[in-house]
Amino acid sequence: MTVLERQAVDGSISGDGIPMVGSEVAPGTYRAQDPGELCYRERLSGLSGDFGDLISDGLGTADAAVTISGSDVAFSTDGCGTWARIG
Repeated sequence: MTVLERQAVDGSISGDGIPMVGSEVAPGTYRAQDPGELCYRERLSGLSGDFGDLISDGLGTADAAVTISGSDVAFSTDGCGTWARIG
């Protein structure tokens, strides 16, 4: 099994950024371990910046979980800390 560029051996994703699904993070379900009040996350179908690229998003600490699909292009995270893989 190859460890992806942004993903730790335990499956966690740390830090802010926009990792690409498949090459930098694996599809799966993740939960933010210590999200801040301004924890923002997005699942993206493209990187053009157009609203149409947004699959889903969330803000805040309530239900700071996301299921990244293999068909997603990227996952954007800001202010969420480490995401632990839960499924």
